[in-house]
Amino acid sequence: MLDRGIYDAQIEDPEMNHPFVYASLLKLWIRELYEPLIPIKFIQQILNQELDTKGIIQIVESLPALNRLSLAYIISLFQKMQRDCILKATKMNIENLVLMFAPNIIKFKYEQKDLFLYQKMSQKQKKIISELILNWDVKPYLLQIKNKNLQNECENKNEKQNENENENENKN
Repeated sequence: MLDRGIYDAQIEDPEMNHPFVYASLLKLWIRELYEPLIPIKFIQQILNQELDTKGIIQIVESLPALNRLSLAYIISLFQKMQRDCILKATKMNIENLVLMFAPNIIKFKYEQKDLFLYQKMSQKQKKIISELILNWDVKPYLLQIKNKNLQNECENKNEKQNENENENENKN
């Protein structure tokens, strides 16, 4: 449903039909991914560089395709959430989104003794996600997702049509 732009879940229970329920589910999904959206091998690049907007986008655009497309879709949701009408309802401005989601999107391991590294990385996490929300043009990636979904739908229809034809032939 999300891939078709249908965001209204039509949940009957008013306690469950709240923006923070959806945000928590998204955060849980991101956190529980087998591999982080920004894989660990890219974290070293992030740590070793002072990143400007161009550098951040270059790293993100060098991610594996599935990670890049998933991240683009999530960032597009965050960008949509900055519209005034949505912002009034959710209170999730960029700072709040970054605070809630950055540690789950950009995971890194550190030793608890190294608080300086933790602080440095935490600041970089926030900067990267903020820059992506403000400056990353995700439209080309959303178009790729849409085209892939259309291709999958066509393939599924063709498979079902072939199955139906085979069933009809077997009946005769």
